[in-house]
Amino acid sequence: MMERIERIADEAKILFGEVNVEEYCKKHEISMEIFEKLRHQVIESNKVKPKRGIQLLDELNTRQEDLISIGCSGIDDLLSGGLHPGDITEICGESTAGKTRLCYAATLMTTCSSSNNTVFYIDTLNSFSPEAMLNLFQESDRFIDARDQGMENIFQRIRLPKNGSDIFAVFSVIEDLRQELQRKSEDAFYFNLKLIVLDSIAPLFLPILGGYADEKVETVRPTNPMSAFSSTITKPALKMTWTYMPDTTLFLILGEYVGSKQRFYINQQGNQIWGKPRVCEVLRSRTRRMGSWCVFYMGCTEFFPISV
Repeated sequence: MMERIERIADEAKILFGEVNVEEYCKKHEISMEIFEKLRHQVIESNKVKPKRGIQLLDELNTRQEDLISIGCSGIDDLLSGGLHPGDITEICGESTAGKTRLCYAATLMTTCSSSNNTVFYIDTLNSFSPEAMLNLFQESDRFIDARDQGMENIFQRIRLPKNGSDIFAVFSVIEDLRQELQRKSEDAFYFNLKLIVLDSIAPLFLPILGGYADEKVETVRPTNPMSAFSSTITKPALKMTWTYMPDTTLFLILGEYVGSKQRFYINQQGNQIWGKPRVCEVLRSRTRRMGSWCVFYMGCTEFFPISV
């Protein structure tokens, strides 16, 4: 694995001109003309192309129509209505704060909102629980109307790739997915794909970064005592370079910090659902108001506001 990591680093140096091109070409017996042509093609195929203002306006209108609820009204408000198409939304926070449960809720909200919508769920920890998602679907008030579609219809539109336990396997899965979407596959699953979930990304990169993580690996203890984050309680698991990747980062913590106590909610089936408080804050965002936050209660099958 380390050999592949070193090779990636070498290729980056070659691509961005950090090696002596003349010596490299002589060593590998290729002309400088061919080398420059190949490098130019790689850069051209990966650069972001400019768009006209009318294209951006059309995309904005489409995005507003295709918002996806995350399953919690308080968090939807923080996100200006829900998950936005094309955005990368990161959910990080303390272990057992409920990050994976929110992923399950967003997955079901997506498939239940339309009989065609599909979800691609990459589980890097091999911890996906069909039982937990089924329980959420059968018990939560949010999915009462969707139950008429049938459990099988809902779950067959959620796809989990088999290989996703290391960074190279995930890269391969994502590349296969990109190709399917790019060639507009005849497979109805890819044509109707609305949400891609990656749970969780931190353990994929930690071996490269030289850290080790807790169970849900959203925060990491630095092995280097001179770490830039050693003076803080919460540290980005993927270091500062990762903070520029997501469009919005939500930080989820247990609600003891706001003094709220456990309370219950009676759903439409008459079941008493106990929930513990959670606080969700917009930690970083390009388009949302940073520092805004909400308090809600998280039960095994419900997310309900503090006012209930």
